[in-house]
Parts: sequence; structure tokens; C-alpha cells
Amino acid sequence: MDTMNAPAEASLRAKLLAFSQRLSPGERDCLKFRLSLASTARLDRDFDISGDPQRRLEFFDLLRYTLAIQPFHRRVPKYGIAYLGRPQFMTDELVQGLRDEARQFRCYARENYDQFIATIDTPAEDALCERLASSEQMLRLVTRHAGACVPSYITSYIYYDAPGHCSKPHVDNAFTSLTVMIGLRHDHDDAATPGSASIVYWQDSAPMAYRLAPGELAVFFGSSVLHGRSPVGPHETVHSLLLSFRPVLADQGESV
Repeated sequence: MDTMNAPAEASLRAKLLAFSQRLSPGERDCLKFRLSLASTARLDRDFDISGDPQRRLEFFDLLRYTLAIQPFHRRVPKYGIAYLGRPQFMTDELVQGLRDEARQFRCYARENYDQFIATIDTPAEDALCERLASSEQMLRLVTRHAGACVPSYITSYIYYDAPGHCSKPHVDNAFTSLTVMIGLRHDHDDAATPGSASIVYWQDSAPMAYRLAPGELAVFFGSSVLHGRSPVGPHETVHSLLLSFRPVLADQGESV
């Protein structure tokens, strides 16, 4: 990819957006996946933005294209994060219940690259995480901050509990376009280092790192921005809960 001036880049982005609007959600996902692979190939040591000027320009261009092809791209705030905090309904009792359930599900988790995931992909009213995922309180929170959406009923506990466990930078699929990530556990006994963090990238900016205390949550557009988690170190454990949603386009009346 050659470095382009601003008008040329804007023209290419507009053409790419027009092309993507003719694609099915599955085809758009394939295009987005290829763009994400090209962008991660321009990172250094898996997570670092390159110091090489050409690679940096190409990396940021690819981030812009990945965002532009989404039909709801105008909703996406900087770094893709629509909300970061702890809502009132995340009570200590609820958080403890989710922590306990995460421990129960750990034996069912399967390795997924450098992390372990226990996923429930159909409504299960006996699971606390599923009741939370389908609750009106959660839907209202996501809708208030990220716009109209519907639940995807994909609910996952994520475990990083061995040195080196991480999530390398990636973008999510169409069914998990909007994700609520809830912090449940972050045990870390090395006061000299801040420990593992969620990492998210944005055009022409330094990466953003953040850590969720138990009960805190982030609502983010995971299909539109490159994101991941840096490796956990020795004696460090991170457990999270992911709830998935899909945006609804007001002018089409359908989810994407």
C-alpha cells in the first residue's frame, strides 16, 4: 500500500464504503477480516505500533477502512468504546454470583488460541450470565450508549489464567458487533508492573489500555476496531464475561 494524500485516501474510503454496502453481512465480515489481518501484520511484537513511518501510515489507513465498511460506522466513538464504568444494577451480590459461576464454568472452557473460553450460545434461563445478557437493564444500557441493537445470545466467560495467555489484536464477527465486557477477576501480585490490560487501537492515535475492576464493564464496537488483551504474567489471573449484541439500522429496520 502506497502512502496517499488526504483527498485520495478519502476517495478510496468512500469507494470502499460504497462497495461494502452491496455486500452481505457474511461477505462484509470476510472483507473486514482481510483488512484486520493486513493491519496486524504491520504491528511489531504482536501489539506495538511500528516506529517505521510507512508501516504506521499503512496501519492507520487500514484501521480507517475497517471502520468505514460498517453500515453503522457513524455510531462508533473514538476507540470504539461507547461506555466504560459500573452501572447501578451491577451490585456486589450480582458480581459475586457471576464470579462464582465463572469458576463453575472453567472446567468446560476450551482453548481458543491463547485464551480459554466457555460459551453459551443459546438462551439458558438457569445461567446467571444468560439472565443478565437478556435483561431489560442491560439492553437499555447498551441502547442508551451505542444505539438501537438486539441481543445475539452469545455469552462467554473468558479466562486468562496462565503466563502468556492473551488475546492478540483482532476484530469481532457480525454476531458480536457490540460487546459488553464485564470484569470479574484480576489477581495480580506484582506491584512493580501494572499487569495485563485490554488494548484498543484508533486512527492516528496511541493504543488505549484499560483494566476493569470487578463489576466494571465496557460497551464497545468490537467488529469495528482492532482490539485485544496483553499477556498475563506469572501469578496473574483475569476472568471476564462477554455479552454480545448487534446494531439495528433505523433506516432498514434490521440488525447487522
